[in-house]
Amino acid sequence: MRVLDTAEGRGRLVLDVQDHHRGGGGTVAVNGGVLAYLLDAVVGLAVHSSNPPDTVGQVTLSLNVEYLAPMMVASQVVGEGEVVRRGGSRAFVDGRLYTDDGSVACRAHAVLRIFRRRA
Repeated sequence: MRVLDTAEGRGRLVLDVQDHHRGGGGTVAVNGGVLAYLLDAVVGLAVHSSNPPDTVGQVTLSLNVEYLAPMMVASQVVGEGEVVRRGGSRAFVDGRLYTDDGSVACRAHAVLRIFRRRA
């Protein structure tokens, strides 16, 4: 997995799909567990891109994954994440993974906890 880019509250990554990533439902689709992992990574990347300097860590509190269609890709899965809202020590984030034709195959809504250095 590689980070493509980040901006304030946004992140993009890509996974070069190998044979061991496939196996969804007896097809050549990318496995759902791999997709959930990518969604967790991309929402975390989006949050990290907008964390204040005194941040010492972050963890995913909840990750709700919706599989909309089999992830049928030739060689790469591209993911995007975006912080929807931040408040106190929480960030609410949306993530999406795209097929080769640009359609969304799965998406996630997540809540992350941000830990800041104590004064």
